[in-house]
Amino acid sequence: MQEDLGEVQQEFGVGSGPIYEVAEVQATLEELKIVQQFIERIRNASLDADCLPTDVIEKLRDPPTTVFNLDDHEGLRTAIKLFIASETASEEVFNKSRNIFNDAMERQLGDNFEALPSLYVVKERIKEITGVYPLMHDMCPNTCMAYTGPFSELDSCTKCSTPRYNPEVLATSGGIRKVPQRRFVTLPIGPQLQAIWRTPEGARNM
Repeated sequence: MQEDLGEVQQEFGVGSGPIYEVAEVQATLEELKIVQQFIERIRNASLDADCLPTDVIEKLRDPPTTVFNLDDHEGLRTAIKLFIASETASEEVFNKSRNIFNDAMERQLGDNFEALPSLYVVKERIKEITGVYPLMHDMCPNTCMAYTGPFSELDSCTKCSTPRYNPEVLATSGGIRKVPQRRFVTLPIGPQLQAIWRTPEGARNM
């Protein structure tokens, strides 16, 4: 093998440095079975069997065609701006900023102002306006794997054996409360494309 590679290097003028052989990776039968299961799930995927909320699926099939106007929702507009400005901050930072704003406006205007909604309400309204809903999935705390597809029913990581759910919460609740130790977010591409397409500027840029 080394001699053959050396001849190729000499014939095509490749550098004369050390020759490295790439070790072959042999897939096990179990790994091939898992790959096949993922392929089958992708092949048979459909909206009817999706984990998206029903109203999101309905919007995918019959998307809105008008642009949501925030002109009549000044409190919501300000809250969304605050949410975007504090996207790297904690929920506590948003809540404190919101409370300071609401207190100041109430002292100045009394009841004649639209209070900023809570963070929960802001997130829900953003989902409604854009049609983009985040999907939450459990994952190994050590990022070894995600509990999706053929791994969705497992209770521990196949790589490091770390429990999927918080052991303390699970024990104190008698096995009733299953709180994932770590999760990750997926934003489906379909609703994102529809949200971009809904505005004239977004449609022109696509």
